[in-house]
Amino acid sequence: MKSNQSLLTGILVFYLCMVTGIAGAREKNDHVDITTHFSRSLSISSLNRGYDTVPKDSKAGKAIQQAAKDALPKIEVPKIQPPKASSNLFKKIADAFKFRKNAREKEQKRVVDIFESLGVNDSIAASAENIKTLIDELSIRENQHYDSLIAIINEIKARKPEPAKVIATNPKPDVPVAEPSDSKVVTDKDIEDLTNKMLPLIAEKANETKSTKDKRTTLAALRKIRNGSAELYFVTDTAKGIVKRFTLNVRNKAEVYGIYNYNTTGRYDDLKFSFLNTLIYNSLFVNSKTGNIKDLNGWDTAGIISYAQKSGCAVVYTASIQQPFNTEGFLMNNKAQKAFVDNAIFLLRMRKAKGVNIQFAGIHNGNKPAFTRFIKFLSEVLKIQDTSYRVLITIPAFENTDGYDWKALNEYTDRFLVNFSAIRPSLYGATAPLKGKRYSMETLLSRFLNENVPAEKIIAGVSYTGTKWAVTPFMTGGRFIQPLTYSEIRRRYDWPVYYDDESASAVMDSLNAKQDAIRTIFFDDAVSLEKKYDYILENGLGGVTIDALGYDKGYGDLWDALSYKFAVIDTLYLKDSIIGKVNTDLSFLEKASRYLTLFRYVLNNPCEICFENIPDPEYAAEISRYLQELQIDSLIIAENKTLPLKDKIRSKFEYVNSKLSTCLGYLTLFMLLLTMVCGGIYLYKIKSESEQWPWKKKAEIILIGLCILLVVTTFTYLFTNDTIPIFGATPKKQNSTTIGFSKDLSKAMAIDADTSGINTVVVISDTDANYCTKDPNDTCINMPFPTLMAIILVGILIGVLITRYLIMPLLERNDIP
Repeated sequence: MKSNQSLLTGILVFYLCMVTGIAGAREKNDHVDITTHFSRSLSISSLNRGYDTVPKDSKAGKAIQQAAKDALPKIEVPKIQPPKASSNLFKKIADAFKFRKNAREKEQKRVVDIFESLGVNDSIAASAENIKTLIDELSIRENQHYDSLIAIINEIKARKPEPAKVIATNPKPDVPVAEPSDSKVVTDKDIEDLTNKMLPLIAEKANETKSTKDKRTTLAALRKIRNGSAELYFVTDTAKGIVKRFTLNVRNKAEVYGIYNYNTTGRYDDLKFSFLNTLIYNSLFVNSKTGNIKDLNGWDTAGIISYAQKSGCAVVYTASIQQPFNTEGFLMNNKAQKAFVDNAIFLLRMRKAKGVNIQFAGIHNGNKPAFTRFIKFLSEVLKIQDTSYRVLITIPAFENTDGYDWKALNEYTDRFLVNFSAIRPSLYGATAPLKGKRYSMETLLSRFLNENVPAEKIIAGVSYTGTKWAVTPFMTGGRFIQPLTYSEIRRRYDWPVYYDDESASAVMDSLNAKQDAIRTIFFDDAVSLEKKYDYILENGLGGVTIDALGYDKGYGDLWDALSYKFAVIDTLYLKDSIIGKVNTDLSFLEKASRYLTLFRYVLNNPCEICFENIPDPEYAAEISRYLQELQIDSLIIAENKTLPLKDKIRSKFEYVNSKLSTCLGYLTLFMLLLTMVCGGIYLYKIKSESEQWPWKKKAEIILIGLCILLVVTTFTYLFTNDTIPIFGATPKKQNSTTIGFSKDLSKAMAIDADTSGINTVVVISDTDANYCTKDPNDTCINMPFPTLMAIILVGILIGVLITRYLIMPLLERNDIP
């Protein structure tokens, strides 16, 4: 009986294992080998023992079946799930940093912050197709910019999603579900590649955004100083009793030259001359046989010259010989050279210019000594006439420069202007590339510096002219079509712009239907020019030449780039700093005495516009002390608060002159009323008492005296009133465009702030230091008013005498019958 039970148990276990194994294989096909192997092991063991089967519905069979189930190993089979794409591509890229070995939490946060700050963190899903598309597009060089990245993302977002594919379930349980192919799987390497391509672009954009914000802030401060009225500040050292007065102005880190071509049309008053140091009037052409100027080309009449000088800009002109054989003949003709130098001096004096720019074509090794002798002769003669005269030489960057004896020329030349703006139709590419093996600014300027030319004497040129080329996919270069000014490019072409990193130039392409470039334009815009300006400043060069002014007409971004890179806010200390304590507690008579002293200076110097130009140091100190004791600064600031910007008082001289004019106006009005009253009394007494009035002669003397005083006060009032231009001395002032208020005041005042015992007082009055510079073309005669009145009174006396002793006797003689 026991043996039968054992046999039945073994058979039942074998049957149960088979059923369990088949079911497991059907439901979980990936583990069928494990259950089958286990079932087969049990069946073989049972058969070897010779056990019999037992009915499945018996109690013993059920117990054995349950025991067999409990004895089987419990194996959990994981469910197969299809791969899911992340809902956010940029989150997946940021998460990729978390699994890098050297990743840090700050780096992770920085990446996420970059995405969020630029507004691209919720753009597209991290599907395999999107990732592959981005990797392929960003592998193209032209697309490796932030703007291109955003364009690609927007294009992906605009795509219509494909309809979802319905996967039919197989009713046969033994057929497994196919896994996705490798091409549809997003691997860690894909995320790594895409991250390496995207992150530099987005980080660059983030840095650019910060730089743009800083640029706007800087330009706003510079613009306010240039266009507004300046604030006058002072710092006081209470320990030493020193008061230093200063204001803020704008200067350039290096010299900025602007070339103006004589045949430029249109208005020039929109040019920002305050951004420039020197205007180059281009060109006056030289007759190589005689040394005379062929045509003045407007040099004698051009209004731009006076306009630039009023803005504080120096002016030079270019003397040009365009043909190499004419240059050869001129350098061999000493008589022509002497005539040219005489003409050069005459032209400089004609427009009060400051120098000559020599631009001769075809200087080569054969005429090197002759050219050096000519420059030496020109420089020596000009310096004898005026030590401020300068000699400049324009060097053609991409031509043969073996004809220049750098060591000898350096002694007689003030500046070398390296011209990179020449159009080269045979050489495809940018006009003035920054880098390159042969033709580039970096290569040519390095060569000049290696010739031991001081860096501060080298002025690098940039061009506002681009070039247009015809290109085909099969051409290695292009066919030159035409030059284009910056304003023409901006106005006529709306092609996408990308940047060539090597040449640091802007490039735009016109594409055909196959997306192949058929036209290409190389030019410089604000972005590319800033890179070249950085190179000039970082290498300590003397400055930059803009070729040419007006070629960007209608667009201000190039002026902003120039100002942002070259302009700097500077502190200008004024001459009338006070040493010692200032007594402001004055009596009425003391104030009147000080005002009379100031009034006397104004009347004796009608062509002056400021007190800062007093040559006598003792007299200047006295005037300065009186101004401080009378607190003229505080009075100016109080009055300016009630005046519009155009009427603000800009100097203490102007304030004192206005007060003198006001006082004289009231005095004249008083003298007029007093004279009228005395005259009325005189007429009334004469009419009522006639010759019997005992005060008749005295009244006549008083009335004559009042009339004389009325004439004097009237003339004085008219003389001091600047609002009456037809009478008196009204000197011309420089165009005040360089001074104003700036938020960088704290930087300016920090110069003396580190000294103990110094108190800083801000915003004393509105003034303009450049306002005190008179127009060099002003013809005001600085005649003291007492001298002028003496001349007038002498003239009146002579007229009276002539009338009394010559004219009246003749009239009386004619009256005798």
